Amino acid sequence: LDDADASGSFAFLGRDAARYGNVISRLAAAGHEIVLHGHRHVACGDLPYETAHQNLSLGIEAIEDAGGVTPAGFFSPLQDLSQGTLDAADELGLEWLLGKTDGDVPAGITLIEPQNPYDLVLLNRGESPGETFEELDAVTEPGAAFLFHPNMLEYYDALAEFETWVDETEPVSIESY
Repeated sequence: LDDADASGSFAFLGRDAARYGNVISRLAAAGHEIVLHGHRHVACGDLPYETAHQNLSLGIEAIEDAGGVTPAGFFSPLQDLSQGTLDAADELGLEWLLGKTDGDVPAGITLIEPQNPYDLVLLNRGESPGETFEELDAVTEPGAAFLFHPNMLEYYDALAEFETWVDETEPVSIESY
């Protein structure tokens, strides 16, 4: 991303933040956005408020403690958001959420729906790296939110195609858009 003068939003779990504190700090210093992915990788589609509040608040606190950064956004594991998660995110001051919901999104929060299918889905269903990025390129438009999983890109030997896609599209973090 740095070589292409692009930026990205990097999601971290609170439970892992202490292990990656230096990475969080370096990414933030380089102009990338640090995003909450919860404290644990908890599906948020049916979470009650109390559980959602605990998951989000512990994650925010852990990222702040480890990397000195307060996340403004939240990538919901498995993308679904319950009303309890929406309300907890609002109370905790999160500015935006990436996911989908049938709930009432609080006025102070922006809901962003990710582009589907994304890298992991395409690669897992057997598309080659070239086919995957051709399909992603076909739906790339300003404001589209793409999910990328570096570990899966490496697993499927798709890093070269990802780098080419980054060079051509010059993506930006969600906060930058």
